[in-house]
Amino acid sequence: MSDPCAKHHASWGVAEFRERFPGLRLTHLPHCGLQFEGELVFQAQKDGFDEIEDSYRLRVVIPGQFPNVRPQVFETAGRIAEGYHAMADNSFCLGSPIPIS
Repeated sequence: MSDPCAKHHASWGVAEFRERFPGLRLTHLPHCGLQFEGELVFQAQKDGFDEIEDSYRLRVVIPGQFPNVRPQVFETAGRIAEGYHAMADNSFCLGSPIPIS
């Protein structure tokens, strides 16, 4: 039996995301939605600054209606103060409002 959501998820780059962030566990949600949860390890560097390497425990919820409905990202280990640059549901503010079409 084939996955009815496979083409949908392929268009989102899910396989590449899973390869890049293997510390995140994948759960399928209703209506082709996805949830990734676990430790996200990253490295970052800005010109003129030292490179940093760190990790955060996250839960990323991608609704099946993405990109017409925004994903939600939650930090789950309490490293970031509740309400800090967050939405009413305590998910991260992911940027400026964007038009939904």
